[in-house]
Amino acid sequence: MAGNGDTLTLTLSLGERGLSPQSPVYVGVGTLGTGMDRATLNIDTESAFRASEILGDLKIVAETLYFPMRVVGFWDEVADSHMCPETEIARPCPHKLATNDPSFVPIELSMERLKQAVIEVVFPHAKVRMFLS
Repeated sequence: MAGNGDTLTLTLSLGERGLSPQSPVYVGVGTLGTGMDRATLNIDTESAFRASEILGDLKIVAETLYFPMRVVGFWDEVADSHMCPETEIARPCPHKLATNDPSFVPIELSMERLKQAVIEVVFPHAKVRMFLS
């Protein structure tokens, strides 16, 4: 429990990912583009306590906010790990390649195509992104 005078601010920002040909993940006409929606949950606190950064806790939050959707993937920037839908079907992971590599594929595009993800929930305090379908 936070003491007197401690505050917690939770901000939920909803936005659409409308990408243009100038966007780095635009894939052109005739292919799936990242039209995935994005929700950003900013948790700012002015106390000695921090919000959880545990993947399981963040998964519960994302699935509770967007019930009945389920988490189908994640990207953890701190641990430099992700649930790769490409490796699940015996392909090499194209997400950690340099963006100028011809084999590079943004994680959002793979999640949209292979996992039918429709919303990305971003937790900036934990540097984690969850993809829901």
